[in-house]
Amino acid sequence: MLNVGDKEKQFVVEGYIINNGKLLLMNHKKLSMWLPPGGHIEKNELPDEAIKREVKEETGYDIEIEQAVSYPEEYNVAFIQNPNHIQVEDIKGDHYHIDLVYLCRIVGGKLNGNLESKEVRFFSLDEINALENVPGEVKYFCNRILTKETELTDKLMVLQSIINTNDVDFSDTSLLVVQHIKKNTVAFIKSLKNARFKEIVVIGKPYSVEKTAARELSTLCKLIIPSYEEMESLEVVNKATAQINGKFICLDLGGYLSRYFYKNRSESQPIGLIEDTKNGLWFDKTAKFSFPLVSIASSELKELESTFVARSIIRNTENIIINELQRTISGFNVLIMGYGTIGESISRDMKMNCNLCVYDIAKLRLARAKAEGLRIIQKLDNLNEYDLIIGATGETPFKNELLRLKNNVILVNGSTRKKEFFFESIKHRIKTQVSGNGITTYTLDNNKKLHLLNYGYPVNFFNTESIPEPVLDLLFSEMFVIMQKIKKGLLKNKFYQIENLDLTTEERIAGLWLDKYAQ
Repeated sequence: MLNVGDKEKQFVVEGYIINNGKLLLMNHKKLSMWLPPGGHIEKNELPDEAIKREVKEETGYDIEIEQAVSYPEEYNVAFIQNPNHIQVEDIKGDHYHIDLVYLCRIVGGKLNGNLESKEVRFFSLDEINALENVPGEVKYFCNRILTKETELTDKLMVLQSIINTNDVDFSDTSLLVVQHIKKNTVAFIKSLKNARFKEIVVIGKPYSVEKTAARELSTLCKLIIPSYEEMESLEVVNKATAQINGKFICLDLGGYLSRYFYKNRSESQPIGLIEDTKNGLWFDKTAKFSFPLVSIASSELKELESTFVARSIIRNTENIIINELQRTISGFNVLIMGYGTIGESISRDMKMNCNLCVYDIAKLRLARAKAEGLRIIQKLDNLNEYDLIIGATGETPFKNELLRLKNNVILVNGSTRKKEFFFESIKHRIKTQVSGNGITTYTLDNNKKLHLLNYGYPVNFFNTESIPEPVLDLLFSEMFVIMQKIKKGLLKNKFYQIENLDLTTEERIAGLWLDKYAQ
């Protein structure tokens, strides 16, 4: 361990630049060692200014600092962007460097040489470990950085491989994302940063926020977590777009943004929007848009997701019922509301253990359920016979109907937002409302009890991830390929269903996925 004495101490900065799973090092002419770019902090210069200047001078790149935080403009305070760590180095025995070490990512510029280095290039972890003339502490930190980077990006191997070969310039284009804040979202945004978007702004769905993931995500992008009311009223979109200058693309995993931009045509419009759920398909298909709107809700790749969402709904439902009500769903009379992709998957997995019945307002879907051997109802009669009702309509079919349900009925939201059961419509009949761990029990004025799981939010997000990352890799990759098409100007300003766009895209992504995961 270095014993720091009373010799002169000089402040310097050092930047480890990450790009597509590699780190940039310079072969220093004077020292004959491979080092990250950096140098002394100049007089009247802030440390974060110094690292940006040094990297630009020595490599030609413009960079941003990871773990960057800023105060809102109304505060008369400037926030100096934090280094990853600070270390002290003994230089030639006559002075010390107090070295502020930053993690950085490229946002612009081009690689060029400088007078201080023989060569500047990116190295993989194996290449760095094979180098001889690298200081031990540099090699150690490179290993820590790239090991952590690999842990994240290896979870989305197809997406990362597509980004690694990306030939589309996104440096003048920002990204606005509506997404659940889970660990897999951190990996997704981290991969997207390697595509060098100008800015990434993420709106987190308030009912599915994992605190650890939120903290890590806030170091990678501008993160906004609104209240449920702000989300549903779309007020949060105003806040998000205010943080974006210039062109932007939207990824809407919830059905919010297409409605907002269609209604607010005087606001700045995206150059393209990708919609992930059927909740956004509220409009007349002849509606005119000032940008390409692509729905992947009916994608064959998306159908794979439905299976895992359904299993998560069933698993979390049973766990809450066992732990909080000391009951099991085996033998329950179960009503599945909605026979779309989620409702169909739930029905398929539950029909062996429960007495299942299906309702849907769409006659075609109801006919399909009947043809597949399921009991159906065409009207919401005799609701008091069901022990468990799972809503997967994406709407709010239960309002005053709540009064006609069985005592101790269990209600589950299997949709993507706080819909399905609207207790506000019967608030005059509610005597007490008690919330426990994942369950709210409403007691009515006739002493009938209604049990609402996960407080009315989608139950598949209750204390768990819904979908494994390899499956999400398919969907995230499809979104990125569509973003490439949007940026290249290959799509017209209109609505596209994914199946009418380009089926070869899905085939190519599926092929890449099999190469990565089917070994």
